[in-house]
Amino acid sequence: MKNIILVIVLLFSSKEYSQCWQNISTGDNYVLAVKSDGTLWAWGSNNYSKCGPSFQNYTNTPTQVGTENNWKKSSAGFYHSMVTKTNDKLYGWGINWEGEIGVGTSGLQYNIINYYAQVGNYTWSAVAAGNNFTIAIKTDGTLWNWGDNNPTITGDGTTVPTQIGIDNNWNKIAVGYYKSFGIKSDGTLWTWRPSSPTQIGNSNNWQVITRNYAIKSDGTLWDISSTPIQVGNDSDWVSVSKNFQGNHQLALKSDGTLWAWGENGYGELGDGTNINRAFPTQIGSNSNWSFISAGQRYSVALNSNGELWTWGLNVYGQLGDGSFDNKNTPTLINCPNTLGIHGVESNNSFKIYPNPSRKIINIDINQIKSINRIYILNITGQHITEIEKNTTEINIEKLEIGIYFISIETENGNYISKFIKN
Repeated sequence: MKNIILVIVLLFSSKEYSQCWQNISTGDNYVLAVKSDGTLWAWGSNNYSKCGPSFQNYTNTPTQVGTENNWKKSSAGFYHSMVTKTNDKLYGWGINWEGEIGVGTSGLQYNIINYYAQVGNYTWSAVAAGNNFTIAIKTDGTLWNWGDNNPTITGDGTTVPTQIGIDNNWNKIAVGYYKSFGIKSDGTLWTWRPSSPTQIGNSNNWQVITRNYAIKSDGTLWDISSTPIQVGNDSDWVSVSKNFQGNHQLALKSDGTLWAWGENGYGELGDGTNINRAFPTQIGSNSNWSFISAGQRYSVALNSNGELWTWGLNVYGQLGDGSFDNKNTPTLINCPNTLGIHGVESNNSFKIYPNPSRKIINIDINQIKSINRIYILNITGQHITEIEKNTTEINIEKLEIGIYFISIETENGNYISKFIKN
């Protein structure tokens, strides 16, 4: 039987950053990101499997989640993740204590969803994962939520998507720790907890929203935590971000400059200090920033070249720079290599035997001098096992019967082959 060797496709180039990331979301000490090739990536803390099935407890570099390449938008929550695919179907994983995944279960016996669980057969245009609850907009413009029914939290206690009201003109949503926000297509701004949405003020020119902050079409920035209050007098704001749990804010102006304010104990503002700032302060002098996301005491941003920059708290590797050191200035993160699956009839680098096997598979490394790491993936590309030692014998006895891939990471490159557990 011929071995089918799967080739690693390298998409990294310093001149191709614009092709790298299309969507990034910051959660509780972890990051979810979708590359322009449709692959999904995660890094940081992985408690409750929120980064993805079969991840380690934490990872300090961007790590691919499976090998599927049809992911579209990600939303990193407190302990759970929600991601849509290009067909607008919604998937979730992580903690499910309050039914926040939306698959009809909750409680101790369903505490962790460690696989990609599809949320019904609906199509969605927007999703926001919060603290033990989720809100989302269907492609028909209707608003839905599910999860925690604590009186101070948005979710309604259901474990499946439940519609909020009957309006079908919802356009944008954002989650806070205790409440949620939304903008309708008519430009009006709304907030709600378990009760029906309540309009904030009488304006109908709201365009951008995040937790407790929003921007009007005239470019003014407003604090909407209670009665809207304008932040400063500038009228050239285009984007603002505040994590549902964090205590700092990031914002962009129309000239591409980056601004931040709030707490700065871990360098999350990125101004080179650890001094809190009460008012928006420009970060550096660059004028090519294009995207921002404020995490829990850390920050993520993209510039117009498509480069990814991170700074702030890094105790779980959430900055993705390969270290666990805090940074108080933006740090460049290289665009990672994508694992592509392409069949090739033969390869002399290595072979595995016996294949099929019931208990042990052996690796004949041939031209490979040293193995750095070995991964076992299932047929959908999900990581099942990671082995961090140089070995040529792997016990697969605990794997279920089926088809798997073995990925071997070496100093000279990465190699993948298919095997069968019988």
